[in-house]
Amino acid sequence: MLRHLFLLLMLPLFCMLPDMAEAQQVQTDGDRFSFDASIRITGNVVARTGGENILFDTIYDVNFRQTRPEQTMITVDPITDLATVDEGAGYVVAKGAPNAQFQLTFSRQVVLRHITERDNKLTVNYLLSANSIDEQENADYVLEAAPTFRMNEDGEFHFWVGGQVDISNTIRGEYEGEFILEVEYL
Repeated sequence: MLRHLFLLLMLPLFCMLPDMAEAQQVQTDGDRFSFDASIRITGNVVARTGGENILFDTIYDVNFRQTRPEQTMITVDPITDLATVDEGAGYVVAKGAPNAQFQLTFSRQVVLRHITERDNKLTVNYLLSANSIDEQENADYVLEAAPTFRMNEDGEFHFWVGGQVDISNTIRGEYEGEFILEVEYL
């Protein structure tokens, strides 16, 4: 069986910290702070020989946003933080053969490196939720190491991407890394 790889690329991940300027700053009680990070989701698919491919359509990227100056851990819940253009969970639709069963594996933790200060890192602990229909609020967390799913009758399956990131030792700038989803028809 041939596997399909889907890379959620983490470039750029911009970190706007207290000394950042202008539009990205937030004013609270005289203190300036901000941490906004949008992780762009793009996909690569390895072709399946003799059958239908699984394609990924990214609807929304995952967005991490600091809301309080003392906040050092930012969490995006893939079920309760609704996916939108500028906020919340990332949203990806897998498209393939109707009613086909497939197995999913993914990186639960990814280390992102600053693009110029390579010793500076961000660790993202990913959370995933999944549903055969487009209902984020009724999705289930993906907790197993290699769960199996079934495409719906339209040949679709829905994933929402969230996670936690610790910004306590972060410097501003761009970070890069890869979050890999791997799917295999069974």
